[in-house]
Amino acid sequence: MAVLSKKEALGRRQKPVYMDDGTWEVVADIKQKVIEGGDDVLRELTAKFDKVEIEDFLVPKDKIEKAKAPGFLGIAADRIRKVNEKMLAERKLLEIDGDGYNFRLESSPIESVGLYVPGGLAVYPSSLLMLGIPAKVAGVKRIVLCTPPPVSGITLAAAKAIGGDEIYQVGGSQAIFAMAYGTDSIEPVDKIFGPGNKYVNTAKMMLGDRCGIDIFAGPSEILILADEKADPRLIKADLESQAEHGPDGDCILVTTSRELAESVDADAVVVDSIQEGIDFANQYRAEHTEVVTANSREDALKIKGGAVFIGSNTCVPMGDYGVSGSNHVIPTGGATRFQSPVSIEDFLIRTEYTEVTDPKRAAYFVPKFAELEGLRKHAQSVKLRTAAISGLQKITCLKGTIIMKNLIRKNVQALKPYTCARQTANEGILLDANENPRGKYNRYPDPYAAEVKKAYGVPTPNIFVGNGSDEAIDLLFRVFCEPGQDEVITLDPTYGMYKVSADINNVACKSILLTDDFQIDVEKTLSSVSPNTKLIFACSPNNPTGNLLNEKNVLELCERFEGIAVLDEAYVEFADAESVALKADNLVVLRTLSKAWGAAGLRVGFAIAAEWIIESMNKVKPPYNVNKLSQDAALEILKEGMQIEEILSERERVKSRLEEFGLKVFPSDANFLLFRVSQASQVQKGLQENGVVVRDRSGMPMLDDCLRVSIGTPEQNDGFLEELGKILKKIAFIDRDGVILFEPQDDFQVDSLEKYRILPGVSEGLKKLKAAGYMLVMVSNQDGRGTESFPEDDFSLVQNKMLEDLGVEFDEIFICPHFVEDNCDCKKPKTGMVDEFLKNTPINYAESFVIGDRESDMQLAENIGVRGIKGETNGVFPNPLES
Repeated sequence: MAVLSKKEALGRRQKPVYMDDGTWEVVADIKQKVIEGGDDVLRELTAKFDKVEIEDFLVPKDKIEKAKAPGFLGIAADRIRKVNEKMLAERKLLEIDGDGYNFRLESSPIESVGLYVPGGLAVYPSSLLMLGIPAKVAGVKRIVLCTPPPVSGITLAAAKAIGGDEIYQVGGSQAIFAMAYGTDSIEPVDKIFGPGNKYVNTAKMMLGDRCGIDIFAGPSEILILADEKADPRLIKADLESQAEHGPDGDCILVTTSRELAESVDADAVVVDSIQEGIDFANQYRAEHTEVVTANSREDALKIKGGAVFIGSNTCVPMGDYGVSGSNHVIPTGGATRFQSPVSIEDFLIRTEYTEVTDPKRAAYFVPKFAELEGLRKHAQSVKLRTAAISGLQKITCLKGTIIMKNLIRKNVQALKPYTCARQTANEGILLDANENPRGKYNRYPDPYAAEVKKAYGVPTPNIFVGNGSDEAIDLLFRVFCEPGQDEVITLDPTYGMYKVSADINNVACKSILLTDDFQIDVEKTLSSVSPNTKLIFACSPNNPTGNLLNEKNVLELCERFEGIAVLDEAYVEFADAESVALKADNLVVLRTLSKAWGAAGLRVGFAIAAEWIIESMNKVKPPYNVNKLSQDAALEILKEGMQIEEILSERERVKSRLEEFGLKVFPSDANFLLFRVSQASQVQKGLQENGVVVRDRSGMPMLDDCLRVSIGTPEQNDGFLEELGKILKKIAFIDRDGVILFEPQDDFQVDSLEKYRILPGVSEGLKKLKAAGYMLVMVSNQDGRGTESFPEDDFSLVQNKMLEDLGVEFDEIFICPHFVEDNCDCKKPKTGMVDEFLKNTPINYAESFVIGDRESDMQLAENIGVRGIKGETNGVFPNPLES
């Protein structure tokens, strides 16, 4: 035995398991023989390995009944049973009542298990208790025991204690294969448990195609973590107790005491601290760990995996025999990293029950997920259900059939719509519409664009095709809103056409702000509803903010609003979400071919809603609102599919680049980005003068200094980023005293020419910054400037001399004249003296920085949101261009 390094000890753990010593080949041969020869082979192998001739493997029940158990066996059984009964009682049935689905997770016992009880150098009835009692408590119906012959009386007594009466006198790997594959005498089981030698464990490793196994339990292991105060006699005794299981056992001491390490007859690792020993134990992952230190309990609770025994009063044999009811069937070979000691959990199986009550609400995301993985038939399986139950469902509630229809303007309800020629016939000798009989486009188009509807994939009664979604917006006003009487609500900031259409139709428009994260404030919105509120407009993903609206909020608004909710989903294809169309009977969803489908020039849009709403829109629309060219092109585009992958990847790239400028970029689920930049209108004009056109949204509610940029091609995006980079100002905020001028360290005040001295490298450094395109901004605290202690003339004399000598012009100079006790807002590290400058200057925050020599300068940099470059007080001027 020797004192090992940690590396040597861990290396010993990594040795191959039974692969290179011929064990695998031996066991594989036994497996084949048992499968083919059954009982005859079992008898042959039992005679060979156990030196016993067996005719009938099953132990008679009367022999089991006669077995007498000593009292100590009953004590252990009671404690093991108590632990497992409590574990079973505290298991909870898991049920989730989700949005459109129900889930139930239920546990039930395995039907049959096989327990292997080893023989060898000692008899192990304790293992039978550790396995049989959890099985019984779990409710396993059939428990099979296999143990090498001859079966001892104490093993039979243990079997009797657990209620086991199917015991076979078969040991070794042949017993494992008999329980897994079955023979004439032994019916196969569903899962096999129990420790054993390398042959038994190798056999269990070969059962992956046949039945379950518990854990990999090899030769016994113990790691003892002890400090210098541990009793060497106890340590030695505990190590020897585990070595007693056989010569393959792994016993190691980890200690802070070299003297203790050298006094025991075992391998040891000496560590510098108990914490180092704990860390090593968590790497080593022994089957059993004993902790014998000054703070045993605290230290032991930091060790994870296997069985841990706390303090000098506790030892592994106490766990072996159920003192606390713990289980001694534990993974070895480092497997406690991912496996646990056997418990009642191992004798249960979990069954998952799923019921979907509303496929559209519950499974809307599944088709996209399946298509991403190339499983189109998976997607189709779900789509058939979402279409059948949501897309085709009829509106049957009282609200939908009676009350909601009363929202339609009375004159529209009574309106007899115009009947156009192509409604009555579209083939034959067509002489009914005063068309020219000649010409490429001489015939009127389909008034309802039926083929386009079909290609779009929404049930025909539930879809309106219009001249862009703007036509649908206008028609909704015409259908539901009395001019000069009714009103609508827009959830702002949002698409401007809702308000424009309201004004055109002489309908009052009330603006309700979204929340700070641009979501619907349901309560605030509903509290603003009046008896004359007919429509509520929202956009998701929202234009111009780009974010998806929370679906639950949308549907709650629909449920509680006795009017029509209009959700504009012009950008939904760019989002990782499905449409909410047809999820409420008073919801109109607007869609378009202008965005993801790349067909803005066609002016083809859609409204998806309940049949009665679509019927009303068709009553008031012009006869031929979508021309034939647009219908034909739309069919071709829908057939070809969308091409948005590049847009999505470019969206993330542009977002990252904008953030590299230090700009605030709002999360986007659309094909555009909203970002905040000082003097946004000025930046927008500057971009346009250089050939890049973006949208100024800074005049909208909540969007001060915000611009919106659409995602173009990579080349277009590069052009935008390049021009924006030219417009954004790189700022060098520079402290004065101690950085530009020498600062006396007695009074810290440069108030005379006698104290005046420009520091090395300043003039050259400032010129380099100017040449690199930086604005130079001086930021300096000059305590008491303009007071008796620091007259203005004294300050100006030095300041003007410095500006003249430097030969470099500062773009801005900000001086705080206050004393610390004045508690002003402008003294560094506060940003008060530069706040107005920051507000009025579009800044490249990523390239800007503060140069200073004090912590207050570095804090100022953090408060502004730029880098801080700290130089040595009165040292050489830093060169930030090299940092």
